[in-house]
Amino acid sequence: MSSGEEDTPLGELQAKHRKEKKDLQAKIQASKKNAKRWQQEAAKEANEAAEAMEKEMKERHDREITELKLQEVKVGGTAEASNAAKKGESEHEDDEESKFYREPTKKSKAMLRREKKEEDNRRAAAAAKEDEKNAKFGQRAKEWEVINRQLIERGLETVDIPSDGDCLFNAIADQLRQNGNGGVTGKELRRKAANFMRAHPDDFMHFIDTSEIEGDDIDHEAFKKYCKRIEGDSELWGGELEINALSRALENKIQVIQPDGRLLEFGTDYSKKAHFVLTYHQHAFALGCHYNSTRKATQKNDE
Repeated sequence: MSSGEEDTPLGELQAKHRKEKKDLQAKIQASKKNAKRWQQEAAKEANEAAEAMEKEMKERHDREITELKLQEVKVGGTAEASNAAKKGESEHEDDEESKFYREPTKKSKAMLRREKKEEDNRRAAAAAKEDEKNAKFGQRAKEWEVINRQLIERGLETVDIPSDGDCLFNAIADQLRQNGNGGVTGKELRRKAANFMRAHPDDFMHFIDTSEIEGDDIDHEAFKKYCKRIEGDSELWGGELEINALSRALENKIQVIQPDGRLLEFGTDYSKKAHFVLTYHQHAFALGCHYNSTRKATQKNDE
């Protein structure tokens, strides 16, 4: 698409759609990569979730293009352009559409913010619906059963952390609050992990998943870019590398209860201090893997 076409409302919308498709593919690849670590049934569920998200996004893109064309017709388009908008014709059909956008009307920032909020709400509702469907059946129920059994043995219960891309860091921030350090946020822990990794590149750079960087090889420049993304990009989820970095930076042992009941431990040299316990969920949310915090189980009074 030429730079002139990108300046039209349709061009801007299609550029936004291309970015969303690219971001979605990256998340799908990450989901599929994680699914390979588990059973074939988990991989199948990951594929089904990916197909559902792709279908929803395609339908929304088609709907947004049609709505934009109809809006332009109301502003000052012709009857011929109105018919084209109602049919939802593609950008490559003929030259009539270029005439239709000869005098574009740009959306205001308030309108763009409103549309983004509406889209975020639609995605959250779709994810919540998927979560509700899987609450009693499938891998999610089995996973919760195994994790809860491990928590009961330790006298713990989960603390729900929002699924917003920062769940690992917010879960560790919750553990810090429970141990008397309530001033640390998940965003600050992102920076702390990134700074520790920068200070110890040889301990981390060779273990980075190359799917999270541009290119197939990791070098010092690519490592710096990865640390920069970890520092401020909630779309780059934290994982075992970041847990390792934070356990050393905070000098606290961190235990992570896995969906299969295994226990991963980081920073075992700091066993004398209060240790943190997190839970890792492979199937807790439709949008991807998730970390929760834990706390001492509360005693419920018998009714």
